[in-house]
Amino acid sequence: MEIPFARSRARAFLIALALLLGAVKAEAASVTLAWDASPDVTVTGYVVQYGVRPGIYTGRVDVGTRTQYSLVGLAEGTYYFTVQAYNADGVLSDPSTELSGVVKALNPPTPAPDLDGDRRTDPLVWRSSTGTWYWLSSVNGMTNASAASVQFGDATLGDVPMSGDVDGDRIADLVIWRASTGTWQWVTSSTGYSTAAAHSKQWGNAQLGDVPMLADIDGDELSDLVVWRASTGTWFWLTSSTGYDVASYGAKQWGNQTLGDVPIIGDFDGDRRADLAVWRASTGTWYWLTSSSGYAYASGGGFQWGNSSLGDKPLVGDFDGDKRSDLVVWRASSGTWFWLSSSAGYAYASARAVQWGSQAQNDRPSLGDMDGDGRADLCVWRPAIGTWFWLSSSSGYSAALAGARQWGSQAAGDIPIVK
Repeated sequence: MEIPFARSRARAFLIALALLLGAVKAEAASVTLAWDASPDVTVTGYVVQYGVRPGIYTGRVDVGTRTQYSLVGLAEGTYYFTVQAYNADGVLSDPSTELSGVVKALNPPTPAPDLDGDRRTDPLVWRSSTGTWYWLSSVNGMTNASAASVQFGDATLGDVPMSGDVDGDRIADLVIWRASTGTWQWVTSSTGYSTAAAHSKQWGNAQLGDVPMLADIDGDELSDLVVWRASTGTWFWLTSSTGYDVASYGAKQWGNQTLGDVPIIGDFDGDRRADLAVWRASTGTWYWLTSSSGYAYASGGGFQWGNSSLGDKPLVGDFDGDKRSDLVVWRASSGTWFWLSSSAGYAYASARAVQWGSQAQNDRPSLGDMDGDGRADLCVWRPAIGTWFWLSSSSGYSAALAGARQWGSQAAGDIPIVK
């Protein structure tokens, strides 16, 4: 006997279909679906179905109680989608109205900082004594003849230097956040880093402990302006797709300064949009909220990895090539990198370790992509001699194949730019 499950009332109606479009390229694409929750109190979850022909669904995902879900790893093409609700007995509702869309792959994120567009990290420093940026081009072999410079910024005003892609040409732009006023300023590669064409936007307040970051929140492949307010553990952002309109700002409380939280931007769900994360130094635990869930607390993730008493510094990067953030720490006490891969579900059995760097030399660790293979390379900048040292993923992180380039001067107040 059929249980009294109101099929007509339990239907899940798709109300939004946001296709993330980018350049045509043979890489994994993603699509985000959202729908109204069913008003039927007996509904316990939803199933998303999809395929490349109308009414024929070769893919099926049980998304639980979520009303938004991102399908990742899709090949490019036209897809058809429906959603069904189900109850505790597994009885399905009628499918929602079928929606279709053309899915194209997103461009891979631009390595930071890539100043010549070759998809490889370039050595970049900001000289705080003069406010001047200096960089070498990897496409030209990082020779001194390839060096370029632009004066932009003023350390006496509390400028914090960063790089991102604000103009969408897939080449790094030069960005500062002026702590004294909470104002962002940037010069773009598409203008030749012309200071006459500089842009600015007030967003943030250093007196409230704001930590500035650049990230892609809205999925348009342009950098958005983000601050994490340490005094309240709250993230605030302005998106490029709104023209950095303050009236359209976003906010989410996530983190606690009193527990030693360190804010980090990652991509844990693989949808090419920024996820909000903190590394809790007091316990060595990572906590994150995903963009594909709308930063829902119920869908948050967490994993213990690291030990602050050993001098661990948290970072995120993609070591396994699955377009998702892996959990990384650089242990200052031994100069050793440790990471867990997302493709293994962050299983401890998947852990890897490579010794590279020295606390005694005051090395500053970072993750780059020096070889252009889309996977994280292990980098340190040694201030005493102003030299970059790296191990590449394509070499299996072999110390025998290490790279090195002298670029920068601690005596001149140089700050290495790694993101």
